[in-house]
Amino acid sequence: KNTDETLHKIDIEYDNIRAVFKWALHACNPALIIETGRYLWNFWLYQGHIQDGLYWMQIALEDEKILSAEQRIAGLQTLGNLYLFSNQHRYLPKLFH
Repeated sequence: KNTDETLHKIDIEYDNIRAVFKWALHACNPALIIETGRYLWNFWLYQGHIQDGLYWMQIALEDEKILSAEQRIAGLQTLGNLYLFSNQHRYLPKLFH
């Protein structure tokens, strides 16, 4: 029940979360997207926002110079989870290049 309530609350605020992600991109702060995405991947998966989650994580990981190694690893792990649990296994090898 708590999970359903949490997912519902996130769904209500999701437009605001997207606005924050857009702001983070313009502010050259992809780490904010990655940190938030670490907690949102279940939401993206279970609420049917897989493509949105993939988009944001891919965008956040584009500029390797801005991210620390730890941030990059966290982003790749989240992206990998999205690929794995949405049965998009063919994209997993790309994460290791």
